[in-house]
Amino acid sequence: MTFTVSDLRALRLTSNEWNSLMHMGEAEPVIDDMHMLVLAGLARRVAVRNPHDDTDVRWLDEWDLTDAGRAACNAIDMIFDWDTFALACDEDETESFTEIIKLGPVHVPMFV
Repeated sequence: MTFTVSDLRALRLTSNEWNSLMHMGEAEPVIDDMHMLVLAGLARRVAVRNPHDDTDVRWLDEWDLTDAGRAACNAIDMIFDWDTFALACDEDETESFTEIIKLGPVHVPMFV
């Protein structure tokens, strides 16, 4: 699997999330960044497995790269200007999640 700049841009990840991907295992991860990387298919959360029936017993606060995550790391390691693919977001954004997510005619807060 090889990522192009367009493929990386399509993942809609911020510079912080890309940075978390590049430095997995080096420092304490930012949980929100890791969740976005899991949703993007670039990382997976590690689970303790039951050796008898190979089912998940419990989740750990550890993550591994997927094959796509390794390919993305290789791709962004070769790019100097991350602004070409990283999603730009306003750090001072005041709009809450409840304003962003509106369901039907009634506005239901999704995040409380």
